[in-house]
Amino acid sequence: MSTLREKLAAQLARDPERPEAQLAMAQLCLREQDASAAGEHAARAVALKPDYSAAYLLAGQAAQAAGDVAAAADWYGRGAKAAQQQGDKQIERQIAVFRKRLEAAS
Repeated sequence: MSTLREKLAAQLARDPERPEAQLAMAQLCLREQDASAAGEHAARAVALKPDYSAAYLLAGQAAQAAGDVAAAADWYGRGAKAAQQQGDKQIERQIAVFRKRLEAAS
C-alpha cells in the first residue's frame, strides 16, 4: 500500500499544473517536517494561481519552519494582500496570527 505522499506525488506527476494538488503536497510535507519541500510546493501553487491566498500562508509557514524569517514575512505580506483582494477573511486572520508570532519570535 502506498503512502499518502506517494499518492500525491503520482497525482502531481500526472498533472503538475494543479495548484490544489501542489498545496496538498505542501501541507503534507510541512506536517512531515520537510519545510524545504513544503516551500517548493507552496511556491509552485502560487506560481500556478497567483491569487491563491492559502498557498501564500503555507509558503510563509514553510519558510518560518525553515528559519527564514525574511522570506516568511514576505510570503505573509503578499498573502495578506491576496487574501484581502479575494475577500478571504479567514486566511487574512490566520496570516495576521502567524505574522504576530513571527514578530514575537524575532
